Amino acid sequence: MGDLAAKASPRIGSGAALAEIVKRREVRRIAYFHCDHFEPWRAAAGSRTLEENASDVLRFAEQSAANEFSRRLTLFYKVHVGVTRRVDLPGVTTLGPGDPFGFLPRTANQEAIFRGAMQDLMERVAHEIQVHVHHEYYTYNTAHKDPRVVEDFQRPEVRGRDSARFELALNLTLEAIRQETDLPLKRWFFVHGLWALNASDPTVCHITDELQILLRNGGLGDFTFPAGRPNVDPVLETPYFVRPVDAPRAYLLPQADPELAFGNGRAARDKFFIWASEIRHRGSSIDYFSDHVAQALKDGPAFARRVLEQSYVADGTLYFKTHGHSMHTNYWREDEPVIFPHQHPAIRRMMGAVFDAATAAQASVDFLSAADVYDEFTAPRPPPHGGFALHAPSNPLTSAIATPVLGAAASAPLPHVDEVNAVCAAVLGEAVERDGTSAPGVGNYYRLRAETGEVLAPYEIRAVRALIQSGPFDTIYEIGSGVSAVPMLLALNGARSVGIERDAARVDLSRVMRERMSRAHPDLADRFEIRRGSAPQALREVDGTRSAALFTNVTGSMSGREIEEIVAQMALFRAVVVDLSRFFETREKSAQAALLDRFIHAGWGAPAPIASPLDTYWMFRHDGDFDPDDD
Repeated sequence: MGDLAAKASPRIGSGAALAEIVKRREVRRIAYFHCDHFEPWRAAAGSRTLEENASDVLRFAEQSAANEFSRRLTLFYKVHVGVTRRVDLPGVTTLGPGDPFGFLPRTANQEAIFRGAMQDLMERVAHEIQVHVHHEYYTYNTAHKDPRVVEDFQRPEVRGRDSARFELALNLTLEAIRQETDLPLKRWFFVHGLWALNASDPTVCHITDELQILLRNGGLGDFTFPAGRPNVDPVLETPYFVRPVDAPRAYLLPQADPELAFGNGRAARDKFFIWASEIRHRGSSIDYFSDHVAQALKDGPAFARRVLEQSYVADGTLYFKTHGHSMHTNYWREDEPVIFPHQHPAIRRMMGAVFDAATAAQASVDFLSAADVYDEFTAPRPPPHGGFALHAPSNPLTSAIATPVLGAAASAPLPHVDEVNAVCAAVLGEAVERDGTSAPGVGNYYRLRAETGEVLAPYEIRAVRALIQSGPFDTIYEIGSGVSAVPMLLALNGARSVGIERDAARVDLSRVMRERMSRAHPDLADRFEIRRGSAPQALREVDGTRSAALFTNVTGSMSGREIEEIVAQMALFRAVVVDLSRFFETREKSAQAALLDRFIHAGWGAPAPIASPLDTYWMFRHDGDFDPDDD
């Protein structure tokens, strides 16, 4: 691998074991490709200017070119296309009269900065430029908070123009990339903003004909997956082609006529390519500012082992895919050097371990782009035994006919959300200012949420709304409550709540937040209790027959026996809300379906998704007279 590889990937004890995996899987070649969500034109800490952003692009290019592992990356580029509700401004592009959203013209100075930076990048390093679009700002989704925008999307005619508005923005994006790079973009590939391809997550996207729009504008395929939102990942674990039908999550449906991609040049003529594999986000992301990536990198050989065990293999080639956000603001920390993901020592060691295993097993290593991968897959080959057709398995999380707890109609904002966010963010910010970024109880998750001023995540607010709507309950218990922002919001909305958290530092932060909020709400402490503890022990003396339990984003070590006890305990509660994708461990599609079935058979009550059948948050509820002791 050359001098750099030797420096970046010292021999490690498990090298022989990793090489054995390469041999066992009959891998003769490892093809590495990286799909970067490349978003350079955004303000970082210290209010960076466009000129500073341009210098960041140049630094990224130079450092990429100097690292053997990052000389051929695919940059799914989010160009600067400004959105405005001031549709009367000169030069604004809109769908026409009556549409409340428009796209601002780019100034001559902006055009010069954008083109200069991208031309400099392309001169210095052989990265491939592809397409990345965030449309959540100007199309309907359930996460909008601006009252004016919420009101706009209550009008059916505005929501009905979402597809056309997205297509307009896509064409503005394509034209901007052409102007900046001189690339023709007659064929291109896509990564969806916030992962939510083709209406796969209602908090982001409701555009059911998105694949059709991409295909007719030259988009041949998508490299979004594996996603940071596991609820949107394909069920199939092989790259495949689909017919772009008009339906939510069209890429999951049997009527999309899925076909194996490798060797299927015929399907490439009129179908849309979807990258999918067994390996998921936690084995693909190299954004080391994320807690789970930082934790995984502490054991580089184990990370490398997951790559070698779970990456897709076809005809002797293992396709090693990573993704990241190299220009994310989290890489710009005050008084800290900027270290792009591929330059991070732990990532280089992990990648070096993978490539060393290839060398030890006498396999070659190539560095490809997304288009290179597509071209390899669509080179005509004889069909496999049984043909190219794939069976899309039925999945209760995508096909269940269930009425969501929260209806589709827009509702008024939940009271006190802004108060909770403000108090929690202030306390967390004070902790970071006092003790630094490693402040006890804060962690990257809460630090980042505090920086945005939104400690409550949208899914937590929906869960609270669903519980308030489904009550009243004697008490609502959140298990693994963190800094207990959710129980605080429940209490402020009239429920009696208990936050159960085992981390002492987070319990301390929770109590400071409760004391701070009690200044404006003196009776809060009467309805809001914080307990240090963990399930199942903390629930053994709880009578849940008239109460509810809530699990949000709960991960961590838990024995099988303890989980069995928790499952049994929850059958004794009137209602339970749980995230199927993160119930004490991260679960992918098939595991979520199995967990749903497990809870039903354990007697948790009638299931219903919180927001839509695509949601990973479900409520289980016993209606009528509920007596768990009555057989």
